[in-house]
Amino acid sequence: MMTHSILIVEDEPLLSRNVGRYLERQQYEVAQAPTLARGIACYEELRPDVVLVDHTLPDGTGIELIRHIRQRDLDSKIVMITAHGSGAIAVTAMKSGADDYLTKPVSLDQLGLLVQRLLSCRRVEESLA
Repeated sequence: MMTHSILIVEDEPLLSRNVGRYLERQQYEVAQAPTLARGIACYEELRPDVVLVDHTLPDGTGIELIRHIRQRDLDSKIVMITAHGSGAIAVTAMKSGADDYLTKPVSLDQLGLLVQRLLSCRRVEESLA
């Protein structure tokens, strides 16, 4: 079975650790970054299948990371996660290239199902390419 990689860009250590552990138990390879700068560096190094990114980071926003990724890669799946359930943020995230949007608190089961769905979509897209 091919292992999929997931990058979590989240500055809340407890949330990042809990999501990471949950996804590792689901047999995913997980990398974590607490800042926009580290998120960009990790993304460039790993080119993960899925990126989970918080909106508000200490050195920027998740929107900046989404735009950075989309300039280089149309295949990675990106999910914006934020405590700010604003419709404006959701619209901006989706227009910038996010594939989905979740508000905190995040249900780990819901997140797991979303990751599975996004990876299934990616497999279909790759088979059609």
